[in-house]
Amino acid sequence: MQSTFLNNLIKLGQYLTEPADTIQRLNEKRHARLLSTMLIPLALFFLVASQVAPSPDSDFFKILIPIIVIVYGVSRTKYYLFAGMLIMFLLITFSGTSPFITNDLSPIFLRSELKWLALPLLFGGLCLPLRYMLPIMVLVPLGIITMPLMFTEIILISVIEPFLFVSILSIFVSITISLLAHDQKQIEIEQKKSEALLLNILPQPIAEQLKESYDIIAHELEEVTILFADIVGFTKLASTISASELVERLNIIFSIFDEIAEKHKLEKIKTIGDAYMIAGGVPSFRDDHAEAVADMALDIQKAMSLLNQENSQNLTVRMGIHTGPVVAGVIGIKKFSYDVWGDTVNLASRMESHGIPDKIQVSEQTYELLKDKYLLDERGTIDVKGKGNIKTYLLLGKKPF
Repeated sequence: MQSTFLNNLIKLGQYLTEPADTIQRLNEKRHARLLSTMLIPLALFFLVASQVAPSPDSDFFKILIPIIVIVYGVSRTKYYLFAGMLIMFLLITFSGTSPFITNDLSPIFLRSELKWLALPLLFGGLCLPLRYMLPIMVLVPLGIITMPLMFTEIILISVIEPFLFVSILSIFVSITISLLAHDQKQIEIEQKKSEALLLNILPQPIAEQLKESYDIIAHELEEVTILFADIVGFTKLASTISASELVERLNIIFSIFDEIAEKHKLEKIKTIGDAYMIAGGVPSFRDDHAEAVADMALDIQKAMSLLNQENSQNLTVRMGIHTGPVVAGVIGIKKFSYDVWGDTVNLASRMESHGIPDKIQVSEQTYELLKDKYLLDERGTIDVKGKGNIKTYLLLGKKPF
C-alpha cells in the first residue's frame, strides 16, 4: 500500500514537472524541469504565508500566488527562461534583501541581509543558464556591499536607491530582450531547417506553392525528358556482402548521381532499389531538357568508370532516356513526394530495361532533339510490350566543334 502511494506520488511529481514536447534539447529540459519543480513548493510557501502573515504582508503574498501559478504554467513551455527571469526579479525585488525596499541602509544591515540573497540566487543558478545568472550573481551582492561604503545615507535613499532599482530592472529587461532575440533566432534556424528538408523532397517552385496552399498540386507538361539509370549486377552483389556495406556502396553511388543532377539543374524524382530516376524540364519547362539529361548520362558513365578504378570494382550502369508528355504532381499527406506519370515514364523505363550495360539507350523522340549536337549510333528496334517495335539509338558522346 505504502509502495503504491509512493509510486503514485512520484508519477504525479513527474507529470507536474515534465516539460512540453516543444523543448527538445536535454539541457533545456533539465532547466525547465528544475524551474517547475522549485515553483511548486514556492507557491505552497506563499499560500501558507498568506494565511499566517500579518496584513498587509498577507495581501502581498495572496497577489504573488496567482503570479507563481501563471509562471509555473509558462515554465513547462519553451518560454521557461522568461518565467525564470520573472521569478528572479520578484524574489530579489520583494524579498527584503535589496536596499531600495528598506530604510536601514547601514553597512552592517546590508551585509547581514546578504544571506537572504541565497534564495533567489540559488533559485536562478539551478533553473537558468549560467550565462544569464553570472552578471546577477556578481553585481547584485557587490552592489549591496559597496553602495553604503561609497555614498552617504541621504544620497543612497534619494539617488542610489531608485538608480539601483532601475539598474536591476534594466538587467532583467536586457536579458529578456536577449532571450526574445535568441528565441527568434532559434525559430528562424528551425524554419531554415524545415525549408531545407522540404527542398530535399520537392522542387523549389512546388515547395513554395505547397507552403502557400494545401490544394492538390498537379500539372501537365508537354515535353519532358526522363532518364532511368540501373546499376547492373547490384542485386547479385547484394547476396555477397553485408547489409551495411551494401547500403554504404549504394549511398556513395547515388550521392555522386545527386551531385551530377544538381550540376545540370535536373530534378531527381526517386530511387527504386538500385534504380535512379531523373527528369529534365520539370516542374518548369526548359529548352535544353534533353541535352541536360544527355549530359548527365555521359557524366554518370565517367563517374562510374572513375569509381571502379578507385575501388577496384566492376560496376556498370545501364541507362535509358525517352522524351514526351507527362503529368506531374505531389501525392501523399505525410510522406508526400513529387512524381511524374504517363507513357513517357513507362517508355523511358523500357529504354533502360531493354538496354545494354554501360550504354545509354535513347528513343527516337530523344534522338531527334540530340542529333545535331551529339554522336548517336542507331541500334535498331526493340519489342516493347504494348507498344510494338520501337526504334532506338545509343548515345556515344558530344560532337566535337
